[in-house]
Amino acid sequence: MTGVIATSAGVELVIHEPFGTTPASWLILIVGGPILFVLGRMGSEYVLLRQLSRSRLGWLALLVVLTPALSALAPIFVSIVTMGVLVGITLTDMWRNRRDAAR
Repeated sequence: MTGVIATSAGVELVIHEPFGTTPASWLILIVGGPILFVLGRMGSEYVLLRQLSRSRLGWLALLVVLTPALSALAPIFVSIVTMGVLVGITLTDMWRNRRDAAR
C-alpha cells in the first residue's frame, strides 16, 4: 500500500513539474514508490508461494545503483528510467512464466 501511495505522489509531482531539477525528496517518491511496490509484491509471493525472484532483485538493485545519477535528470526522465526498470521486470517475469509453462 505504501508503494502505491508513494508512486502516485511521485507521479503527481512529475505531472506538475516535469522539467527542472529533481530534489532528493522527489527522487525518493519517484524511484522509491515503485521499489516499495515491487518489494511488497515479492514479499507476498514469498509468503504465499515460497518463491523469490532473483531477476526482480537484480532489476531493483540496478535502479538503486542508478538513483544517485538520476538526481541530475529532470523529473520526467527519472520517471522514464524507473518505468524502464519496471518494464524490464515485466518482460523477465513474462519470459520466466512462459519458460515454466513449457516445462
